[in-house]
Amino acid sequence: IPRPKKTVEKEGTLRPGQIECDARFGAAASAYEEYREKLGILPGTDKVYVRFADNVAPGGYVIDAGDGEITLLSSDNEGCNNGFATLLQLSVSNGGAVPAMTIEDQPDCEYRGLMIDIARIWHPFEYLLRYVDLCRYYKFSYLHLHFTDTQSYYCFGCQAHGDVIKLVQELFGLTPIEAVKQINSDFALGLDVDKPRNLAKSVTVE
Repeated sequence: IPRPKKTVEKEGTLRPGQIECDARFGAAASAYEEYREKLGILPGTDKVYVRFADNVAPGGYVIDAGDGEITLLSSDNEGCNNGFATLLQLSVSNGGAVPAMTIEDQPDCEYRGLMIDIARIWHPFEYLLRYVDLCRYYKFSYLHLHFTDTQSYYCFGCQAHGDVIKLVQELFGLTPIEAVKQINSDFALGLDVDKPRNLAKSVTVE
């Protein structure tokens, strides 16, 4: 697990308890309390204040734990979730307590993902739900479920389906040949887009 960008240790420990939260981070606070219960961490008596701070980088957070209270600052929901994940990690590692310290952290990259191959190795649904929990705990921003080895796609939510060309068409409002040109440009496939005959059949995107 990458270490936070900056930490300043203090003396003592705290046990996170009641949360006083900015309304925009209410869902993140509720999820934290749910995961705290799942992990068997009992609420303590030290209050947790969750505040919006526009000077914190997107996805980043600042935790200041000391003097009987914990303050979590972030500028968006992702940062707030990441801050709560750090509180969970610290609590698990310290028997439910959080060391008094200041932490400043932010992601190195926007896309931090795990992939599960269920095309060739089937996993029970409960197993996938556990992976969602792991993504939350370790601050992964994407969970990629690999459903098929073909170039087709199927959305179990809206039932949209098709191949990669149709997907690009619908996402960007393009014609078939425009979609092929877009794919060719984005993935540097080196296709001769001025000779479209049988072009679609030659497109392969991994």
